[in-house]
Amino acid sequence: MTHQTMDRTALSLQQGERLLAVLRALMGRNAFYTRKLNAARVDLRSLRLPDDLARLPFNTTISSDALKGTGRFSESVADWTTKRRWVQEAFEALEGQGYHVRSAYTAVKDPARTRFVYTDRLWQGADMIGLGVASFGHVNHVHMQNLDTWETYAAAVRAGEVPLSRAYRPNDDERLIRELILQLKRGSIAPSYFQGKYGVDVRRRFRGEFESLAAEGYLSAATDQVVALTRDGLLRVDSLLKRFFLPQHLSVRYT
Repeated sequence: MTHQTMDRTALSLQQGERLLAVLRALMGRNAFYTRKLNAARVDLRSLRLPDDLARLPFNTTISSDALKGTGRFSESVADWTTKRRWVQEAFEALEGQGYHVRSAYTAVKDPARTRFVYTDRLWQGADMIGLGVASFGHVNHVHMQNLDTWETYAAAVRAGEVPLSRAYRPNDDERLIRELILQLKRGSIAPSYFQGKYGVDVRRRFRGEFESLAAEGYLSAATDQVVALTRDGLLRVDSLLKRFFLPQHLSVRYT
């Protein structure tokens, strides 16, 4: 895993180049975006990003208002407290109709019959091949990411090459942590799973982290059978997981 830094100007230029590459790939291939760009009289040949960002059409009136400052929307974008309240209200409404909360992001009608391979298997270390520009994959315990621009990705595919940009093989401790934080997104973990797979008692290995969650009111159970988050903990689980990261991974950017 690498950690890269870039000054704001260079980062903006790189983002502009990547956005332009995406627009070029869409033009003529995607009917919706081709119509939007043509209606806005956008000529990609003369477009200079990020300086010309305001020339691009918008998918929503909110995004247009935010960039152009037309003042159509006086309220700010919802903060995290409001977003968590909305999710909680949605979960309660679904539960009132017989649904069961399956993770921080999903609810299902019948947990005994519903399977979601992404969370059920990938979050336990199963393989997944990443297809597409900048896609992530996980094969035979190796994390990998594809090339992150359309031009380089397409060129590699046309040349019959695997369009990989980078790869990293985590050690056993990193793999354990990865699975632990992913499975916590489901609201609970079974310590026996990690004991059987890695020979590690996660309650002891992460005692300090679990104690901090309990002290903050985000842990509802911590037994040999299950370690479970409260509903409030589940609603903010992504913000709680960094405490389980290794120190060298705390500042790594996800790109």
